Amino acid sequence: DFKNNNKESNYFAQIEHCWGWATWADRWKKFNFIIKNHEELDYQDVFKNTEAREYWRNIFSKMDPNQNHVWDYQWTYEILKNKGLCINSSKNLISNIGFTGTHYTDAINDVNLNRPIFEIDEIIHPKEIKLNEKAVEHIYSQVFGIEKKSIIRKILNKALLILKKLK
Repeated sequence: DFKNNNKESNYFAQIEHCWGWATWADRWKKFNFIIKNHEELDYQDVFKNTEAREYWRNIFSKMDPNQNHVWDYQWTYEILKNKGLCINSSKNLISNIGFTGTHYTDAINDVNLNRPIFEIDEIIHPKEIKLNEKAVEHIYSQVFGIEKKSIIRKILNKALLILKKLK
């Protein structure tokens, strides 16, 4: 759950939480299982976080158009491509109690399984419809395991790449 300092019940992000969500029919019409021309997405503009940029570029490039067994990455791509925002709850409102009969293979390790659920006493919306960058960083870290690397870590990684090329 994202601890929203402003006590707002929800926040705006580029990424939806596919564990309990809804959309509008006109938005869903844009959905396509096949991600075409993902390189046309302005990754630099969409992602301020370098690690998130590379994570999503890698995910979208691996989407096989002949394997339609997932939908959430494609939906995320459509949201990003259309510069959409998702309104996400600051508290978890649902609990996924199991994965029996699904294609999901890493269920035992999933942080979304059997999460506690919370009530929303009073609905307090954000004052502005704008991306909550702090919440987005939280999603990257807690949901996708994407951590911002320090400048020192980036320099060390670059040096290691150069050393490998020299060998």
